[in-house]
Amino acid sequence: MKKLIAAALGILLFIAAGCAAPVAVPAPTPVPTPEPIGMKKVFGKDVTIACDESADEWFMQGVQAQAEEFGVPVVWVKHGETAGDGMILSYAKVPVAASIPVIYHTANDAHSPAIPDGCIGIVYDGAAAPAAALQAMYTYPSHEAPVRVLGVFAEQDGGAREAYLAMTSDGKLQDKGMFTPSDGSMEVIEERAAAWLGDALSGITPGRLDTVFTDAPELALCGFDVLKAAKRGDAVEICTVGLLPAHMEAMIEAHFLMGTAVGENQYGAGRLAVRMLLCAMAGEKIEENYTLTPLCVRSDEVIALYRAGTTEINDILETLDTETERAYQPDILEELRENHTA
Repeated sequence: MKKLIAAALGILLFIAAGCAAPVAVPAPTPVPTPEPIGMKKVFGKDVTIACDESADEWFMQGVQAQAEEFGVPVVWVKHGETAGDGMILSYAKVPVAASIPVIYHTANDAHSPAIPDGCIGIVYDGAAAPAAALQAMYTYPSHEAPVRVLGVFAEQDGGAREAYLAMTSDGKLQDKGMFTPSDGSMEVIEERAAAWLGDALSGITPGRLDTVFTDAPELALCGFDVLKAAKRGDAVEICTVGLLPAHMEAMIEAHFLMGTAVGENQYGAGRLAVRMLLCAMAGEKIEENYTLTPLCVRSDEVIALYRAGTTEINDILETLDTETERAYQPDILEELRENHTA
């Protein structure tokens, strides 16, 4: 009897187990796909830009600095070669046939090639620099009209000398002497100009001269050395056409001797070229060339920033050249910058 009962219970348990509802296995929780950030969000992929390695060193510094802000790598290529997803060509004499976006960098002077038809880039308005440099000299804080000036020129028939003579005729300048070369390389011209300037300074009583004007950046540095050696003590300064890092270094070293430098901000041009290229790579329409106007750098502004803690030349330029820094800053690039620095 006990065996019969046990068997019956076994059958009931088997039937009960067979009738129980199946145990549900929970479905896996879907893992959301991470939202792309940085370059992948803006371009759909990681990108690289290429820059012509024959570009000016200061320009290349600007390219590198701006690209780093966006987290975009840069490769340097020989002219004629293509690489990366976009290219920057500086003063390129021959257009590059490329299916990728290209930004050209040149100037509107006799020595620089034009941007190829159908292409886009940055054009420095070098023709405006002589007049802008003379105006910067004329309005320099310590000067009163007529400004008493020695003119040191590398070109006899250049725009700077022509504008200088016009301002002299108008009574804005009082010419205290003028150096113009007959011929020779820039090295020879510098040597002759230094000798001439030294003699001219020794013949002018301290207090009877305001400034030395030069039409070439190399002559400005030459004149700076001559002025330092002369130790006049009457705050005669150099005002020049052209802008080099060495001019700004001289302003920091002796701001009362290097007054103004007016020329192309090559560092800013390099930064701008990167922004224009990234805009083009992101599908932004760039319809016309960007005209880069001469930048006037004054020693009083440079030394004020330096003393306030902005000690790097390129950082000072970013602060002074607000017009170039504001150009081509669309939201899409701000998003790229924020994603990179987050």
